[in-house]
Amino acid sequence: ADPDGSLYLAYVRDLDKGGLPSGTYFRRSTDGGASWRTPLALAVSRYYRLPSPEETHLDLNVGESGAVYVTWNEPNQEGILLAYSPDDGATWGAPRWIGPPPAGQAAAGGLPRHGRLVPLPGDEPLLLWDVQRPNGTCALYQATARNLLDGAGERGVHVLPERLACGQEMHFLTVNDRTTMAVQEPDGSLYTATWNGA
Repeated sequence: ADPDGSLYLAYVRDLDKGGLPSGTYFRRSTDGGASWRTPLALAVSRYYRLPSPEETHLDLNVGESGAVYVTWNEPNQEGILLAYSPDDGATWGAPRWIGPPPAGQAAAGGLPRHGRLVPLPGDEPLLLWDVQRPNGTCALYQATARNLLDGAGERGVHVLPERLACGQEMHFLTVNDRTTMAVQEPDGSLYTATWNGA
């Protein structure tokens, strides 16, 4: 939601009927949810009928200028997708696919999943995502959404190498141009990290 009452919704439709194929969709309301604009398809495929909600990992970010970003797991679980609209969701570019890290990097060849859009000072979010290693642990990668959209070869950089668990709950707070991330580990313990998005 934003101060003028607009609501933004991204969702996965797992039905392939009624004139709307299965896929990832976006809708916007400008009157607090009393009415909604026609659904816009960000990506469609019959494979969107297969993943469970827990496997989709859909996330959305809206900037102050009206830029909208949506990320989700590719339905074959072989990477994540990032879509961008510059105009409050009226028009969208083709989603950018983010694949495995190249050879020589941490978790090279692993499968990217569980993207998280993190608001940063200004109007540009950061994308964090897990890359699952063959041994079941995960490496955390990050890149700005703009670099991912602009750079065909951008695969992000490995951060927080001591973090090994997959799919933890993460919470973010930005104060004075610094973003603090609180991570809940599977055993219930917490740790925090603070960085400037670089």
